[in-house]
Parts: sequence; C-alpha cells; structure tokens
Amino acid sequence: MTRSRVAALAAVIVVPVAILAIVLASLVGGDESPNRSATTATHPAGSSGRQGPTGNPTPAAPAQPGTGGAKPPATPLQVLDKGALPKDLGKKVESASSDGTITLGELHGSPIVLNIWSADCIPCRVETRVLESEWERLGRRGVLFLGLNVLDSPAAARRFRAENGITYPSVEEKRAETARAMGATGVPETFFISKDGDVVGDVRGEVSLAQLELGVRAAQTGHPMPTELGGGQIPLR
Repeated sequence: MTRSRVAALAAVIVVPVAILAIVLASLVGGDESPNRSATTATHPAGSSGRQGPTGNPTPAAPAQPGTGGAKPPATPLQVLDKGALPKDLGKKVESASSDGTITLGELHGSPIVLNIWSADCIPCRVETRVLESEWERLGRRGVLFLGLNVLDSPAAARRFRAENGITYPSVEEKRAETARAMGATGVPETFFISKDGDVVGDVRGEVSLAQLELGVRAAQTGHPMPTELGGGQIPLR
C-alpha cells in the first residue's frame, strides 16, 4: 500500500472521530449548566445550599434585625393602672407618674419588660399567665414589668387586666405611636430595655417562658439578644 493511500485512509478514519469527539464534548458541556441551575433553584431564598442529614438543603439562619443601642421614644404614656409594686419599684413608678403619665426614660436604672397588648388579642390573654408569674418572681428583684395597652378604651383595658389577674403596672396609648416607633409589628410584642434605657431584645408574638428569661437576662446585663419569633400575633391595625 502506497503512502498516499495510507494517508487517505487515515484521514477517512481520523476526521469522523474528531468530529464525534467535538459533538460529545459539546453535549457534556451543555448538560452541565442546566444541572447547576436546577441545583440552585432547589435552594430557596435564605438557604445556605448545604445538605442536611436527610439530603435536604439546610436553611441559613434568618437575618435578625438588631435592637442593641436603640432608645425607646420619650412620649408620655397615660397611666392605666399602677398595679401592685414592690417597695423600691413602687417609689420609682410613683415618682415618674406623679402627673398621671410615664415616659420610659423616667424609668432608667431598672431593667424593663415592656409588653404591648390589646384587649381583643387572644395570644395576649394566653401569655399573661407567664408574664404575671415571672413578674411575681422578678419584680422583687428589681425587674419592672410594664404593659403598654394600645387601641383600646380604658374600660376595656381595665376589664382585661381584672379578668387575667394582672398585677404589674400598665400604661395606655390609643393610637400606638410608641409601639410603632419602636418597630412593633403587632400584638403581643415584648421589648426588653436595659438599665441604661437601651432596647436590647424583642419577641414578636406570644412570648414563652424561655424567651422571657433570655430577654430579662439581656435587660439585666445590657447584652443584646436577637429578635425572637414567639407564638400567635395579630397585626397592629
């Protein structure tokens, strides 16, 4: 067989093989991108994309709005009921409320649990048992529990307090300006305020005992806690 014949046969064999290789490479490369897109699409917004033990994506921790260092507004709040106060807290509240109103700034020096509620809110009614129980325990230790009633008549708010055996003091604000200014999204919502008057924690919805304990610790130490999601909540109207 001559050299020219060998070269011709080689060309007949090599060229189709090269074309086939190019076609296969393009097919493999074309599949790769859709697969990556499909994988990304299975990870919802906020997901880390890491695989958990079941093979499902492990969601990333949700971003929590910071509350550390924020100051509550200095709006005067009408006193609804002074409640039954331990001696030391009683002096502070009496002095601050001598004109029938209280600003949160007048209560500096005491860690505060500020619970925003309304009389027609079922989750508010449920959480009062936890709040009242902890108030009876912690009020003697200098932690002030303060209810902020919004969007109610004084008569409806006082009836709610009586029906639920609430003994910590409450203030009221008809239009919920203070609650909105603090970033409240609904009722109930509980803010924790340090001795220096900084908002250091927030539970949106019905607060649990564990969340209440974490918030009180943050208020006592001044170390901010992340915003927590509690139980049921109804939007501020």
